[in-house]
Amino acid sequence: MTHPPQRRASFRVLMCILAFACGTNPRPEMRSRTLAGILRWSGDPNAKLSTPSSRRQTAVRTFLAGRGVDAVPEGSRWVPFGNDEYALIEAGEHRGDGVTIYRREAESELIVQAPHRYFDRQTLPIAQRLYRTLGARALLVNSVHRYRGDDCDAREDCASDVVRNSSSIFHAAHRGLMQAHPGATVLAIHGFAAREGEPDIILSAGGTRTELVCLARELRELTSGPSLGMYPSEIRRLGGVRGEQAKDLRQRGARFVHLELSEALRETLVEDSSLHTELGEALRTCLLSPTHEPERFEIP
Repeated sequence: MTHPPQRRASFRVLMCILAFACGTNPRPEMRSRTLAGILRWSGDPNAKLSTPSSRRQTAVRTFLAGRGVDAVPEGSRWVPFGNDEYALIEAGEHRGDGVTIYRREAESELIVQAPHRYFDRQTLPIAQRLYRTLGARALLVNSVHRYRGDDCDAREDCASDVVRNSSSIFHAAHRGLMQAHPGATVLAIHGFAAREGEPDIILSAGGTRTELVCLARELRELTSGPSLGMYPSEIRRLGGVRGEQAKDLRQRGARFVHLELSEALRETLVEDSSLHTELGEALRTCLLSPTHEPERFEIP
């Protein structure tokens, strides 16, 4: 049975109204299965967080711990793209899972994270390019706004802030990846509003025992001459020690690099490809070269 165009149009309007009233936004079809297309499709700064069940958290962690070969968790999609790359993305009405980009065959045991892509502007393109240039194992990105996703004040710890929420799918994905690749180094890209007298870069191990002397030296020698402060010896804030991923990595004895970049430096990195290349080479030299091979840890 067919319906006249006016009736079909009225039905679509009604469905949109109902979706809005229920707090969900109709998601368009994914048009581009490229890294940029998937990351663009997977996020919505205006969406509201869907609280995941403990069952979903466990399913996502177990799925990634098994390197994505078992049944895809309910509420998620496992999208192949590129050259043996996969994206674990939210499906249906689920919002706030984030997106996990994963390579089964990777050049380096590096996991890049951009957990505040909407609040810390320009951290996504920086993290995305580092994932590519360094041949990283995985890229983890949030998919709703750090604060608006749960209608929080910026001074609060919000459920939509995946760094502070141990029950997020983002954190479950992080744990699953570390279980599958216990020797991986996690690189978290953040942004901050520098106060007067503060440096362009705040470098921290997030309370882990990661050696950062080499990386501090290389970053200080970047062409643009950015100033750098080491946490906690040279600057006492924004060390990333309270985050759930940092806590997990400390318990595992794994390596963690927490990189806070000023707004001016983020803009420069996005606009100046040569400076971004220098940043990538500094990370490669100090984190991925044979003389700085990460120690392998067995997780009980």
